[in-house]
Order: sequence, then C-alpha cells, then structure tokens
Amino acid sequence: MVSNRPIRRLRITEDDSDLVLDLRESLAQIAALPPAMMTPGEASQYLSVALDWGPQGSDPARRPARRQFEDTANAILAEYAKHSPAARTLAVDIERVGRYLDNERIDRQFDVEPLPAAAQGVLVFARADADVFVALPLAVAVPTEVTVGPIPALATLARIADDHATYAVLLADQKEASLVFVTQSRREREVVAYGAEYPLKRKAGGSQRRYQARAGERHDQFTRAIADGTRQALDDAGVDVLIIAGDEVMTSPLNQFLHHTVANRIVGTVRLDITTPTQDLIDATLPLDEEAERGREAAAAAALRNAVESGGPGAAGPDAVLTALKQGQVETLVMNDDFAAVGWADYSADVAGIGAIPDRHPTGGERGQIVPIRAEDELIRRAILTGATYEIVRTEVPVPPAGEPVPRAEDERPRTDAGRQLDELGGVGALLRFS
Repeated sequence: MVSNRPIRRLRITEDDSDLVLDLRESLAQIAALPPAMMTPGEASQYLSVALDWGPQGSDPARRPARRQFEDTANAILAEYAKHSPAARTLAVDIERVGRYLDNERIDRQFDVEPLPAAAQGVLVFARADADVFVALPLAVAVPTEVTVGPIPALATLARIADDHATYAVLLADQKEASLVFVTQSRREREVVAYGAEYPLKRKAGGSQRRYQARAGERHDQFTRAIADGTRQALDDAGVDVLIIAGDEVMTSPLNQFLHHTVANRIVGTVRLDITTPTQDLIDATLPLDEEAERGREAAAAAALRNAVESGGPGAAGPDAVLTALKQGQVETLVMNDDFAAVGWADYSADVAGIGAIPDRHPTGGERGQIVPIRAEDELIRRAILTGATYEIVRTEVPVPPAGEPVPRAEDERPRTDAGRQLDELGGVGALLRFS
C-alpha cells in the first residue's frame, strides 16, 4: 500500500567536529563584553588571539602559530610594569591560552571544549579579572595576530563571519531531496527528505493515462513539500543565500513551487546528481556563494558612494562613521578588510574619537581615563550594539586562473573595484537610516 504523504522519512545530520562554524551569535556576545575602563597600567585589558592553526608540513603536531603566540604575547607582557595588576592578569591569560592550545584543562570555572584536530584557525578572547575566556576553533585559517586592548579585537572575527556566512544548497531529484547548510566551506547541517513511493509499473488492466496522472500528481506533491520545507528551514536558520542543484527534470518544476521570498535568495543553479558526495557539492557551489558575496560588497560600496556624492544618507571616513554610530544613524557599516586606524576612548564616559589621544579630555573628565584603541574594532563593536548590519569588503583580487599572467611580486597589489571605491571614501563608510 502506498502512503498519501509526499514525504515518508527525514534524515538530519549535524556537524560533530566541535568547530564553531556559524559565528553570528559569538560575534554578538563578544561585542557585548564590557570594556576595560581604566588605563592599561591599572587594570587588565582583553587579550585577543588569532592563529593560523594549520600544521607545518605533514606533521599534524607541528603548529608554528603555537610558538608565534608565545613569543608575541610575552613581548607584550614585557612592556607592562612588573607585578602590576595588568601584568598579573595578562600573565594568567597567556598561560590559559597556552594551556588551551596544548589541550590541557584551563581552569575549573571555564567549561571549554578541547581544541578540535580539524581546526584550521583559532580565535581566543580572554580577560582574567572579568572571568572571560572564549575560544572559537574554526574550519578556515586566519592571519596570526596577538593584541591587547580595552575591547576585544573584533575585526578578524567580523570578517570571517561575513565572508563565510552560511549558505544553503538544495539538491533534489524526483524521489529525494537534500538541503545542505554550508559554513566555512564545511557541511554544518543536512536535512534529507525521502519521497513516498508509488508504483513504478501500472497494474494489469489499469489505465496508463490514469497512472501517469497519479504519478505526476505525486511528483508535484513531493516538489511542493520540498519547496515549503525549504522556506521554513531557511527562515529558521536565518539563511539568505540558496543554490539550487539537480537535473532539469526537478529544478524546473521546483522553481515554480518556491515562494517568492525563497526565489529571491537563489544566487545560482548547478547540475548535480543526487548521489554527489558532500565535498564535491561544496566544491561546486562555493564559487557561486563567493561570487554572490563579492556582488553584495560591490553593491554596498556603490550605494555608499552614490549616497555620499548626492548628499544623501551616507557617511564616509572613520570620523563621520563614528559620529553616526554614536547617534544611532547607521543602517549598514561598510569597511575594507584592511582598514585600520588609531583611535581613543574613555569608556567610563562613553566617549571615543579617531586619531591620537587629545591633550584635554573632550568632556572635562580625567585625561588618564582615555585609552588608545583600534578604530576598526570600535566601529564594528558600536555597529553590532546598535543593531546595524555590516559589510566587510574584500580588497584583494583573486589569484588569476592557470594560464593567465601573474603580477610580479614587486608590483603594487591589485585591489577590487569595491575596495578602490571605498579607499576614496577613507576605507570605511556607512549607509544611514536617516540623514
């Protein structure tokens, strides 16, 4: 007997590697950590660590970043006055990070999972006197950097979260459909739906036309169920990018049943068989997702330029953007991935600025309360805390395909069109909610 339900079984597979793939929640939590409000010599700062955790050669135990972290962190520690509170807490943070990297227990109050063997990059944020220790093992490499400051160094985390946001691939044929969520070039989650069976042959004496009609009806029911399930799954996961995969027999009718809110998220279609291995599926669809991301960056840079040039709701340059963030005007922060600037802040008075620390406190407070900051981290922090979105623009032009001339090492590195547009606006800008 054949069931009237179009889907007879679901199978759900989750990533079990202990890697942190979707970084949106982590970014929001770390941005919300309270700043250190005293001068560096009197209170602890946040130790922010980004490590390219790839092994050296064929030996998985040789991680050059381990020694790089130790050397850089200890050089920073040496700049502090010995036995000062800041030095003591920083020394504790350095030891805890080292223990985490060596897969040793950190401390009783921190329930931190061991560093997964599959990690290619690691981000750690620590501040001992505030009981903060957050470790984010990643599936992608990050540039090695060790910094200390009054707020966590958010730029690398924000860039990875933006560049490797989750996208979905719907791979389907007439009997089976698989919705794969891909994050950091890795399968984060997969939902497979198996269609209810119907007779492959008509019964003796039955009508061929009636059988074909019922088979077509069953196919439409399955396709509609997949379309509805995809909409719900994308909404639940907050995923805005969808790639359709399969053969023409399935993808054409599928497009007819997809809700317009789902159709608007489709960035491409590829022809793949339902038996395509997961890694091959990711390899085939990742370029489409990257192309869509570059398109969003180009659109954001162009919209920002148009807004600024027309005197519309746009701000250009770090000073103007920081002012707009303070006033809650920013809808979207647009920043080049290599933007960097010095700044200052007195977090006890909630004031900040771009450039060197001023000779006098701008609000009449104690100048000693002002600390140096990295402007890129402060802009990202304020954007997240005020509910603004952000777009980190890739500035590096991809490596030319095989056979095309490669620029000489001594030549100036080419930049993307979006990156150059943003360079002309100071490297950072903002689309505003209101002027």
